[in-house]
Amino acid sequence: MPATYCEVALPVPLRSAFTYAIPIALRTRFWGSRVLVPFRNRAMTVLFVEVNCRRPDPARVKTVKEIRRGA
Repeated sequence: MPATYCEVALPVPLRSAFTYAIPIALRTRFWGSRVLVPFRNRAMTVLFVEVNCRRPDPARVKTVKEIRRGA
């Protein structure tokens, strides 16, 4: 089963990774690929840090945004 979620490292001064849903068209990409993600009111180019098939804990992550496209 291909990964459906990924953790990404954003170039912001926070000590955590962010979870995004991986669209079907991008599920064959490999760890370390650059992608464009929505963050607040803009788009940012980031790197995949970790990919997995499990949805994050809803108690910890309220909404999961989708990656916009490969960079």
